[in-house]
Amino acid sequence: MIRTSVLNILNNSLNLIYPSRCPICQGNSDNFETSPICKLCWSEITQIKEHCCSICSKPLPAVYMEICADCIKLMPYYSKAISYTTFEGTIREAIHLFKYSSLTRFADAIAKLMSDLPLPEADIMIPVPVTKKRLKERGFNQSLLLARKLGSKYKIPVHFNLLAKIKETGQQALLKGSERRLALKGAFITTEKINGQIIILVDDVMTTGTTINECAKTLIAGGASKVFAVVAANTRKI
Repeated sequence: MIRTSVLNILNNSLNLIYPSRCPICQGNSDNFETSPICKLCWSEITQIKEHCCSICSKPLPAVYMEICADCIKLMPYYSKAISYTTFEGTIREAIHLFKYSSLTRFADAIAKLMSDLPLPEADIMIPVPVTKKRLKERGFNQSLLLARKLGSKYKIPVHFNLLAKIKETGQQALLKGSERRLALKGAFITTEKINGQIIILVDDVMTTGTTINECAKTLIAGGASKVFAVVAANTRKI
């Protein structure tokens, strides 16, 4: 209660001194934790409720289906990927601000959404890594910030050095699925032996699923018994 009152006072004071416009609705931003996104727009982020693939969480066109055509064609190395919402609107803007404008306070708000997901039991949690060059450019790994929040919530140890990215792969968003698979081949390594542990991979966005799948492949080869994935948003559509 005291913390909430303090935050409200801080919100009101900052809005008077540094008023900002919500990039979604163009109204006044009224919540420091998600600023410049306003409280109303943030509250409209909804959890995926559609009938989805039991492996990759891609929406399915028919209720009798359990696995999508993509997973049947090329079965992923991860056992299941869980996503909170679709990558559009408010969450899309939030993740862009988080990653590219260094608004790291979004880690709290985004992780709070992800903490509502039914995560499987696991031994350790690992963020999808970035290269040393990308880490130096950005100053932080957004997936690690999310993993630390979730690890604390679920009491799962976070191992941020066990999986490393050793190959620069450029902007994956500009590549097609087959091009991503080629670019990411050999991009990750494990830094120590994994003794049959169950692992949860954490990332902000899942697009084609290629990055998460390559990470899972590397972890399985390194000794993991199972790999699950949890992301804030999923861009995969029917």
